[in-house]
Amino acid sequence: MIKLILADDEPLVLVGLQNMLAWENHDVTLCGTARNGMELLSMIEQHQPDIVITDIKMPLASGLDAAKVSAERFGRFPLFIMLTNFEDFSYAREALSLRAVDYLVKIELTPQVLAASVDKAVEIAKRENDSSPRKSFSVSGRGGIHPFYDKFFIRLLNNLFENREQFELQKNELGLAMPGASHVVCFCTLGGMKVDTLDNASLAELNTTIVRMLKDTASRFLSCDVIPLDMKSIVVLAHLETKISTETLRTALSLMLQQTEQVIRNYFSVTLTYAIGVPVQDMYDIHHSFFTARRLSLRNSLAVAFPDALDEEAESPEAVFMHRDAIAKSIEELDTVSLDASITNLLHVMEERQLSFSEAMDAACAVLYMALTLLPDGQTVIDGIFSDSPDGYRSIYSCKNHEDIMKWLSNLAAGLSKDMASKRQDYRQMVVRNVQTYIHENISRKLSLGEVSALFGFSQNYLSHLFTKYVGTSFVEYVTRAKISTAKEMMVSSNDKIYAIAEKLGFENSFYFSKVFKKVEGISPRDYMNRTISQGEQHTP
Repeated sequence: MIKLILADDEPLVLVGLQNMLAWENHDVTLCGTARNGMELLSMIEQHQPDIVITDIKMPLASGLDAAKVSAERFGRFPLFIMLTNFEDFSYAREALSLRAVDYLVKIELTPQVLAASVDKAVEIAKRENDSSPRKSFSVSGRGGIHPFYDKFFIRLLNNLFENREQFELQKNELGLAMPGASHVVCFCTLGGMKVDTLDNASLAELNTTIVRMLKDTASRFLSCDVIPLDMKSIVVLAHLETKISTETLRTALSLMLQQTEQVIRNYFSVTLTYAIGVPVQDMYDIHHSFFTARRLSLRNSLAVAFPDALDEEAESPEAVFMHRDAIAKSIEELDTVSLDASITNLLHVMEERQLSFSEAMDAACAVLYMALTLLPDGQTVIDGIFSDSPDGYRSIYSCKNHEDIMKWLSNLAAGLSKDMASKRQDYRQMVVRNVQTYIHENISRKLSLGEVSALFGFSQNYLSHLFTKYVGTSFVEYVTRAKISTAKEMMVSSNDKIYAIAEKLGFENSFYFSKVFKKVEGISPRDYMNRTISQGEQHTP
């Protein structure tokens, strides 16, 4: 079957496109939908489609922008069919320059027109799939970067960054602007009979669809990021243009909250309840808003709960997230000894009642969200640990006292340790492969151990140890050899001068490049080029 993705910023258009054809009759399977150009690029990397049907005008990046980036990164595939609201020669010309298969005007779109265009694309895809190798779907951005998107926000919401410098580095790598004078967390909980009766696979699919529609709808009212925490909990992180206070939150958010709740209820027969955190002016402090919102979500049954409904003093983040850094690090590094020690200490603090019930609940939820997000297959692992519970891992929300929370957390810790121990070596090798991929995709940059380890969320010592153990060389040596290897390829395949190659590979100057090259290869770049040319002439008939 040919894989196809639909992209449009109008939910109704997407629904219409999905239902316009019996896709299986055209040998096509729909593997996803996107609401903006950036999301489309992410889905192209994730699903590796053969065909994309996309609107031209979309938020964040247009369909044309997505097609251009896709062509640069992935080559001929996926094939693009462009949609627009009106005929515009400049759009059509640019679409054709990007080798789009077709250019369709929405107002003239019928099932027959769409079917003809899709059939043409399917025929091209099948023919070229048989005759041409496809480039790897890996993006220096979200193939190297996009998998870090959810991890970034989990760290941010739970105050897990070591310092502001690490936060800024990852934010810039992800290209996250997060503009605004105020920022606030809206903690969404999915409910209703439909949610309660779905199996995990169906619920996960529903969650993914709701996250996208939440993003699409909320973005019409304000700048925002939408982050799934688990299958029934989603955060809408709102970025507001003006400074606001707790007292003015209702006015600033009411329309967005009302519209998103209505859209989700109408489309999916699912209820949304919101808990709103305190506003902050600095994104680095957003954990304060998250803590408040999460506490409200556990304490209130209102459709929308604002922070002035909290009838107790604000928690101490230090108390709530005691041992958080050690727990996060042990989960990321699959260090079962450190995880057991940290959880044991946390349980002791709970047993001694050094944390209030709300603080203990927050700490347990923090460990849950870290495990769900920081482990490569976190959702599957957590589902397995709590498979005997009717409510799964969400049984944490039914805890009535400290003892219930401690029992739940002990169960989680034991399951995590068992799973981590069984896959430690495979996971560490995967980490090294991911870092190697990132290095090769960013070979033109100056790559330091500190920068890359911070981006991946590891300590420098840990990443250095992994390279030495699984690659047999240091991180710096690997990067150096990768750059020199690329330089040799450029000398053979291009007419670039030595200084140009040095500049393209991130060396400070051609003198330093020549010094490094000679150290690795035993001869200077000039001698290497001359030798290559000489060998080529000898083999020329």
